[in-house]
Amino acid sequence: MYEETEMRESFEASSFRREADIMAEARGMQAQHMGRLAGVLARRFGVLAARFADGMHSLDGDGPARR
Repeated sequence: MYEETEMRESFEASSFRREADIMAEARGMQAQHMGRLAGVLARRFGVLAARFADGMHSLDGDGPARR
C-alpha cells in the first residue's frame, strides 16, 4: 500500500513537472512570435511613416523626400 501511494505521488510529481516544462516552452514560443510580430510592425510602421513624410513634402511643393 505504501509503495503504491509513493509511486502515484512520484508519477503525479513528474506529470506536473512535464506540464510545467510544456507550458514554459509554449510561453517561450509565444514570446518569440510576439518578438517577430513586433519587428514586422515596426518595419511596416517605418515604411508608412516614410510614405507619409514623402506625401507631406509633396504637398509643400518640395517634391518627394527620397528620390
